[in-house]
Amino acid sequence: MMSKPYEPIDKQIERLKSRGLVINNLDLAKKILMRENYYSVINGYKDLFILDDPENFIVGTTFEEIYSLYSFDRELRNILIGYLLKFENIIKSVITDYFCAAHPEETAPYLDYKNYDKSQNNKVFTIAKLIATLANIIQQEEKKEGAVDHYLTKYNHVPLWVLKNFMTFGNIQWMYSFLKQPLKRTIAKHFAQEFKDDYKEDYNEQYFFDESIILSVLKTSNFFRNICAHEERLYNFKMKRKPEVTQIAQILDINSTIISNGNLFTLITSLKIVLEKKDFYELGEKLKKLFEKYENEFQIVTFESIRDVMGFPEDWVSLLVKDTQTSSTVESL
Repeated sequence: MMSKPYEPIDKQIERLKSRGLVINNLDLAKKILMRENYYSVINGYKDLFILDDPENFIVGTTFEEIYSLYSFDRELRNILIGYLLKFENIIKSVITDYFCAAHPEETAPYLDYKNYDKSQNNKVFTIAKLIATLANIIQQEEKKEGAVDHYLTKYNHVPLWVLKNFMTFGNIQWMYSFLKQPLKRTIAKHFAQEFKDDYKEDYNEQYFFDESIILSVLKTSNFFRNICAHEERLYNFKMKRKPEVTQIAQILDINSTIISNGNLFTLITSLKIVLEKKDFYELGEKLKKLFEKYENEFQIVTFESIRDVMGFPEDWVSLLVKDTQTSSTVESL
């Protein structure tokens, strides 16, 4: 099957007009399509603005309104990726610290099959595949004359605290899933204690974390991190396999049906489990300001409908901010 032929910008404009799209500023529309790409702006963000007939827009839909949704989503990704990277750094550091403490005398213990839980192998991901992936990272990085090459040359092995900087979020997710149960529980308890220290007056001592919570947050965060990193559409992304959020809902005192759909609000609530309180409230403040910035930018669709697609209930701020502290961050939320 042949792909659709390239269309010049003027042809794209004509086609959009024939489908009922209002273009108030022709020069600006051409500039945006040239800079951002028709597929990214129109095909990526038209869904809320089309009739049952996918070829035609709702009467009154403007190019500017579609571009506002595109711009909103870009700003949303830019905010979120920073906090996903913070969590990535935290989880890599915590896993590295506890794994190395459990195997202090071994050289490159992360490459030893016996240090993992064999019962966790499945058809797609196996311990052997993880070890091969880590070995391949070392092999590739050795060629670049950086930290990996330095440690191989001087010590004949690469410590995990060096290798972690070259591991992907996916690598660390699968490493955690393959760890032996006692070590996974220890790491989960670490996050439980951090949460308790941050929110000790807010959640009635409901601080029990088991390894399934951390694995759920890892899986959810990894999916959304990839969306942000590749600049894919974020606001309406939904995980195909819904994550297990029962314990997260219990800990945060939120109805599980609100956060069980695998959408953006699922991620935001999950991050509350693992980010420092100050960072999480900062994230909430930035999201609130972003919503306020765009809430009057839409006429054909309402911003409430966009928020609903993301999974954010109307009272999302009060659901996520439980305490009564008087810090400027909490007050602004």
